[in-house]
Amino acid sequence: AVSLCEMAGYDLTIVETVGVGQSEVELAECVDMFLLLLAPGGGDELQGSKKGIVEVADVLVVNKADGEYEKVAKKTASEYK
Repeated sequence: AVSLCEMAGYDLTIVETVGVGQSEVELAECVDMFLLLLAPGGGDELQGSKKGIVEVADVLVVNKADGEYEKVAKKTASEYK
């Protein structure tokens, strides 16, 4: 689908996936920038499923970082520095 959009002349194509797995790691080879959204306080139980994807990401973003989640979001961001 990305190649089709490029052939159609689109300058910007955004590809969104539904999960974290091997297909996302493979997708990183097909895009110019790979952005990984992280939820505040994702916890150690998600570390296994994220294995490999953090290493290929160009940008890591902790979303939902306002209100009651602000402190947890800052802690999550610091864990990935």
